[in-house]
Amino acid sequence: MGSKKNDLFGSMRFLLPEQRTSYLDHLQDLRLTPQPILEEDEIQVLNQNILESIHFDQAITVRWWKETKGALGVVEEAWGWVQKIDTVNQRIKLANDEELHWISMNKLLSVRSI
Repeated sequence: MGSKKNDLFGSMRFLLPEQRTSYLDHLQDLRLTPQPILEEDEIQVLNQNILESIHFDQAITVRWWKETKGALGVVEEAWGWVQKIDTVNQRIKLANDEELHWISMNKLLSVRSI
């Protein structure tokens, strides 16, 4: 049996749905972060890994920042193969067996080979 500190909703006798929603929204807002700024050498490593993925058909794991609330957002992650680089819109097409993502190049945080 958990303590009352860890079980906020279970220790209350009555809780309005609006209060619960507000609390859950607050917890979601705590996870939001501003967009990280990458150094020039980090950007070069990203570009190198993307080019290797497209030329050698190598699977990669990509992490990118996605804006959700103003200047704050969350970090998302997906794996796959780079199928296309759109230089006009500055984005990449990442596809795997289940999903397809168009990811903006200026939102990328990391690209790792699997």
